[in-house]
Amino acid sequence: GRPHDHPPADVNAANAADAATRLRREADEASGRWGWEVGMERGCSVVYYEVSIESPCEASAANAFASDGGVDCIAVGLGGSAFPLTGRQPGWDTQSYGYHSDDGNIFHGSGTRSQSFGPRFGVGDVVGCGLALHTRQLFFTLNGAFLGTAFTLPKSAALPLYPVVGLDS
Repeated sequence: GRPHDHPPADVNAANAADAATRLRREADEASGRWGWEVGMERGCSVVYYEVSIESPCEASAANAFASDGGVDCIAVGLGGSAFPLTGRQPGWDTQSYGYHSDDGNIFHGSGTRSQSFGPRFGVGDVVGCGLALHTRQLFFTLNGAFLGTAFTLPKSAALPLYPVVGLDS
């Protein structure tokens, strides 16, 4: 089994979503980069975000998605400022951590080495990613259910980390 099958002491389904008190997204149209500003109130101990996976619009499906109508892999996780925005999925390098839809595995440090973690996910699912700041435990949720602690970040891990989502078709 996984090292932690229950939420860290300062995490539960109710407070995880509330803990990320203010999340604002800003698009830089010229570079296509997305910036995230996370504001936390004093005493906040968890940062968390969710991604809702919806079906592609019909006009773009032929170009952006695999021949079976689905994306080969959606990866949700966290990445450092040096994480490349093209050519890599979250977790494929030491700058990021990722949970992948195609196999339910988690990745960190390599695109070829992974660890079994949770169920596969896809269209209609909501995937959450959070970090308990005091314990440095990175966790994932699927459709509101806590899946467990995926990683405990070492004190040497580069911070800050930012929400990252990868699409591979």
